[in-house]
Amino acid sequence: MLATTMTTKIKDSPFHNAFVDIYGEEPTALSNAPGRVNLIGEFTDYNDGFVLPCALQYSTRILFNKRDDSIVNVRSTQYAGEKDSFDISADIVPGDSQWGNYIRAVAFAFKREDHNLSGFDLLIDSDVPQGSGLSSSAALEVAIGGMFNHACQLGLSEAQIAVLGQAAENDFINCQCGVMDQMISACGAQGHAMLLDCESLETVAVLIPEDLASVIVHSNFRRKLVDSEYNQRRIDCEQAALKMGVSSLRQADLSKLDSNKGTLSANEYKRAHHVI
Repeated sequence: MLATTMTTKIKDSPFHNAFVDIYGEEPTALSNAPGRVNLIGEFTDYNDGFVLPCALQYSTRILFNKRDDSIVNVRSTQYAGEKDSFDISADIVPGDSQWGNYIRAVAFAFKREDHNLSGFDLLIDSDVPQGSGLSSSAALEVAIGGMFNHACQLGLSEAQIAVLGQAAENDFINCQCGVMDQMISACGAQGHAMLLDCESLETVAVLIPEDLASVIVHSNFRRKLVDSEYNQRRIDCEQAALKMGVSSLRQADLSKLDSNKGTLSANEYKRAHHVI
């Protein structure tokens, strides 16, 4: 998980050969981060609650070389006709490539925390299905964060990389997600789910019995958080907490909710009730 040196399994693969064809040189390292499915705790992460996700075998991989200048060149095997490029030393703003903006977003979040970054040539490959609710965006953010951390020798923990990935999505992509997706992508352990306290970021690995398997059913309804009511749901939850006089719904209980029902809108009440 996250960035490692090259392995013989990657060398001479179509992915490796595509990088050489595009950039005319060998990649020096690979960064890798998985998608996830959540078992328990929908909409509780951004309310400082508990969640129980597990990482999947599907992942986002990035082959890369660190450059001597400040230019970041981005290509993807999924979008062969598209590319993105930006100067990491300049102000980072959204570009024309929708998926390329996630790389810009992570660079933006790292720069804002005064981490020294350089330019990169990178190629992205992923088998995390997009728009299926398996956190393809978080896998990309964590893989990019792992690349920066490894190549620029930043010394960040996996949890710190996850928090920066969340900040990238919140503040650059404008999707007000919680930290669950990035945390399980960065900190997941094979054969285990992860009990995550979203207030303290404390994690506990929960063994999944070998005779059980997770079955994911795709409804074929494309899910895109940025264009959904996700942000509004978070606003409703925050407003409910504010009206109950607590810092987050983590601090509320059903009796407090019911005693304040008259001050809450119908949506605020039902969403707070679900979370609590």
